[in-house]
Order: sequence, then C-alpha cells, then structure tokens
Amino acid sequence: HRPCRGGFIGTAFFANTQAAEYIAQKIAPMFTNDNDIEFVIAGNGFEGYAGKLDKENLKTSGYVESLADFYKHVDVILSPISTGAGMKVKIAEALKYNKKVIASPFTLIGYEQALDSNNDDIVSCNSLEEYVAAVKKIKGARLVPSSTRRLFEQYYSDSACAEYFKKIFHPSQS
Repeated sequence: HRPCRGGFIGTAFFANTQAAEYIAQKIAPMFTNDNDIEFVIAGNGFEGYAGKLDKENLKTSGYVESLADFYKHVDVILSPISTGAGMKVKIAEALKYNKKVIASPFTLIGYEQALDSNNDDIVSCNSLEEYVAAVKKIKGARLVPSSTRRLFEQYYSDSACAEYFKKIFHPSQS
C-alpha cells in the first residue's frame, strides 16, 4: 500500500510559498521517521522551489495538468496559510473533491458552516503540535471515507449559492 499523502496546491505567490515552507520546514520533518506518510506540494511556479523544499518525505512539482488527478492521489489537503485575503478557493476545491482538510483558522475564514458541522474531516490548527496531531489522526483514519463532498454540495456548490442568493434578494419567496 502507498503511504498516506498530504498535499498542498496553489500558485507560487507569497501566501502559498510561505505555507509550503511551513509544511517543508516544520510539518514534514516531524514525520521523517514515518514511512507511512509523505507530502506533495504542487502548483504553477513551485517547480522553482523543489531545491529549497524537497525532502525525503516531501516532493515539489509545478503546474498540474489535471486537478482531478492531483486530488485523486492525496488523502488530505494541508493549508497552513497565514496571509492574503478572501475565502480560499482551494478549500472549496478540496471539499468538492471529497478530501479531508487540515488548515489554519485563517485559511478557513468563510467556511464556518463546514466547521460548525462537527465534521472530523476538517481540522483547524493553531500550532505545529496541532498540525502533527491532526496528520497522525487522519493517517490513522485514512481508510474511513471523507464526507466533505456533502458539505461542499450543502454550502458551497453553485446550487447552494443560488439558494443563498435567492434568500437574500427575494426573502419573501423562500
């Protein structure tokens, strides 16, 4: 069987490179002696960071031809982003692909409904210790199917957004 795989995907701009460095310099080293977990970082521009980020248990690559293939080959999405603005589309994308998510509270801004659903498949982490514990927990439960696709459809899909906007703009019709 293949190791449990934690993935990060995004274009190589400041907020994402900072998050990737956190994974490479802090999280991945905590699993150096665990052959059952590995990490992948991918996204346009990240090919230039392989020399700086790659480790025995972490591989970096650039542009991804198929998002579906990327998501198919990871068990959990890591997103320790701490700067930037707006809702992180990569979280909605991870939920759409039914992936478990381990992320910073900053990354999860706008996803309060998913967090409030008491779903163990989305974990908010404030410290390295919390990230390590969350990775270990998801690694141990990786054969338990994710339920995040249901949250995506309920709260963040096109049809969910259309319903939400109907309630806002036509309150008498809902």
